[in-house]
Amino acid sequence: ANRGGSVAANTLSNPNRVEFDSSGNLFVADGSNNRILRYDTPFTDGEAATLVLGQSSFTTGTSGTTASTLNAPFGIAFDSSGNLFVADFSNHRILRYDTPFTDGEAATLVLGQADFTSGSANRGGSVAANTLSNPNRVEFDSSGNLFVADGSNNRILRYDAPFTDGEAATLVLGQADFTTGTSGTTASTLSAPRHVKFDSSGNLFVADGSNNRILRYDTPFTDGEAATLVLGQSSFTTSTASTTTSTLNAPFGHTFDSSGNLFVADRGNHRILRYDTPFTDGEAATLVLGQSSFTTSTSGTTASKLNLPFGIAFDSSGNLFVADGSNNRILRYDGPIAVADTASTGGGPSGDISAPSFSLDKFTFARSFPEHVLNTIQDDPYTPIESIKDETLDLPHVINDNGYAISKYTNTIVTNTVETGNPINVKLNLSDETGIEHIVLYTNLRGDQREISDSDTYIIFDEYKELEVIDPHQFFSFANVTVYENQTKYSINFNVTFAKPMEKSDIIFRIWDDRRNMADTKIFDALEIVGDDITKEEQFSLLLAEPAVKQAESSEFALFDKEKSLVLEGWAGYYQESFSDSSILQTLGFEGSYIPYWVKKTFGEGIHNEDLEVTDLKVALEYLIKIGVVK
Repeated sequence: ANRGGSVAANTLSNPNRVEFDSSGNLFVADGSNNRILRYDTPFTDGEAATLVLGQSSFTTGTSGTTASTLNAPFGIAFDSSGNLFVADFSNHRILRYDTPFTDGEAATLVLGQADFTSGSANRGGSVAANTLSNPNRVEFDSSGNLFVADGSNNRILRYDAPFTDGEAATLVLGQADFTTGTSGTTASTLSAPRHVKFDSSGNLFVADGSNNRILRYDTPFTDGEAATLVLGQSSFTTSTASTTTSTLNAPFGHTFDSSGNLFVADRGNHRILRYDTPFTDGEAATLVLGQSSFTTSTSGTTASKLNLPFGIAFDSSGNLFVADGSNNRILRYDGPIAVADTASTGGGPSGDISAPSFSLDKFTFARSFPEHVLNTIQDDPYTPIESIKDETLDLPHVINDNGYAISKYTNTIVTNTVETGNPINVKLNLSDETGIEHIVLYTNLRGDQREISDSDTYIIFDEYKELEVIDPHQFFSFANVTVYENQTKYSINFNVTFAKPMEKSDIIFRIWDDRRNMADTKIFDALEIVGDDITKEEQFSLLLAEPAVKQAESSEFALFDKEKSLVLEGWAGYYQESFSDSSILQTLGFEGSYIPYWVKKTFGEGIHNEDLEVTDLKVALEYLIKIGVVK
């Protein structure tokens, strides 16, 4: 953030939205610096902004609640007169800045609050037609009316032009009326909507963030109407996050190209997807940016990688600009956009990667197999091989004490059965001359779904990067990777603990070296997790027993305000209103959009009963973010 230094005219900290004015200049919502910046065209790498709103200068980044200050701005849009509207996220309001703009100018209109010095969610009371709670995005229809994604109230509002301070909305989507704010997963409900955008016919597309989907509402609009199209899910009643051609993970932004195709910032998967028109429910994307395939979701800091992208917009020449949030930068992809920059070619609907493969025998460490094992591999590499309990062999795969020999597929006739709450060590022994940079462990595979493209539960280890854990079913209560070097061997250890049972499942490793060569190996029926679900008390005890949690620092932490404390009680069933995971993490000083249910439930009840402090939650979250459970 801020190039590792102080805030300046040429730095950014968690930028989240991009928008162009009528002259082609780029406006950026610089979220964590609490400001809006303008970059003048033509653009050059690393150029300095020429205008700042929300701050009195380019070297300050403090938040505030006045007509001339902002608190985590999230959305920006221009009206037909060139005035700028800003979704001031943490002040729970919409501001208008009148053109021509000057540095640090005061806003002239406020929506969601009664005045410019109030900043409480829902004006400190209940949800209503004239209140907001964490507005994410603003957009104008062809009549000049303003649509707002009212995130924590789980709704879309319309304000009719001409606008007056504190006016009430005249239309609501996602709720049956203006006085409810609950989330849901149906055709007529929303869960933390992040973005709104109109197509050329005036239909409204909504990024329904926590439901991991895009919805379309057809014009003319009526209160509480049902959506007519869903992307990212197979139906209107599912909300699973995943990484395939037809699924999404916390979408935060979307826009249309000149042909009417839809581009989506799939934030949790660190990628941009394109859906081709005409649209059908659950259709597959046809293009990916930020990843080399449709089934990978690793973050990175290169010209071809992304890290939690937020907002996207096309300029008048068809170039795509992306707010690459956690990389603290804006990227441009030059149009026409046909294939992903430096990406490997997709291999059909599964999105598998067409890349040169290499033999696992060339990089695995084990050489001195027993004769009967060598004969079996040479005669028929697909014959099941019983696991071997012999630590002296340095076998390529070891699950707890059971070792496996490498062949094209590492088959097994022995399944590792482990009870919930007990640790599992999955070890991969490699030669130190292999240049391995990327290893993914895939599981939750069985029956007719035994390929990488079928897995929705996996752990991604990239050298020099933070661990990523994809766990939509919340199987894991703990997961990390440790690497040990011993002379000519690397030992890569995937350490996991399951919080709930998992049926007998395969494990697949996909491995890349530093030259982008690829190899896969599979252990059939490798794991079976039995026993009862680990209770929240047991999970918390396991968590606090981890050394990293015991050693974590909890200094420089401000307690939750009253509203956020109520949210924690709500997790335990004592309070009806809810806040999004992202708003809770932001209040604690973290970035992210997903907290596992068991974490929320444990701390909600613990704080309500005064058995736990909020500082305990911060300590736990620091560790859970580090190992990829919270993301």
